Amino acid sequence: MLAGAGWPEPVDHGTQTQVAAVVTGFARAADGDDLAFGRVRIRLWGIAAPGDGRYREPGGPEATAALAAMIRNQRVVCALTGDTAGRSLRPV
Repeated sequence: MLAGAGWPEPVDHGTQTQVAAVVTGFARAADGDDLAFGRVRIRLWGIAAPGDGRYREPGGPEATAALAAMIRNQRVVCALTGDTAGRSLRPV
């Protein structure tokens, strides 16, 4: 979940969403559906963008650039659900 300022409100996606933790600060786009706060990567819930890392896919660089443009010079607030995603089990 992204929010420009303030604390994010839990979003109802048809199920009860509990916020386990909140991470806030200036992030970079690690790829089209992951943010990086320093060395901590966070997977964005509900977004499935093409890869732009080791396994670069068509559209991956464009997805990363679009996310980077959205968060450039913005304080980002991520409400973590406690779920994990991917082989690295990064927080969602």
